[in-house]
Amino acid sequence: MKSASVGTQAEKAAEAQLQKAGLRLVARNARVGRGEIDLIMLDGNTLVFIEVRCRKQTGLVTPQETVDFRKQAQVRANAERWLAANPRYRNHYCRFDVISVRHNNGKLDPPKWIKDAFN
Repeated sequence: MKSASVGTQAEKAAEAQLQKAGLRLVARNARVGRGEIDLIMLDGNTLVFIEVRCRKQTGLVTPQETVDFRKQAQVRANAERWLAANPRYRNHYCRFDVISVRHNNGKLDPPKWIKDAFN
């Protein structure tokens, strides 16, 4: 199975899990300049920017461990650009979550949701 299709499946699984938990979709794969935000959702009045990471089960690091300080800075910068282009959300409290998904030959494990992952 191609990694892009596994990544797409992981994003869909993450979105479904978050919606089941009561979050409402604002945007998916939001383009901001040369960057992208995987999912933007509302958790009550909190705007949540979500990075979905998918890796093979045999990998040496977990998917969430790949969201290092550089990736966090990139996601924050993309969120700032998105907020600048979407002023209706500027006064919302913002949170950064990570959804970690492992797969084995294209079969996904249940997504692991890490709230407030950038602390």
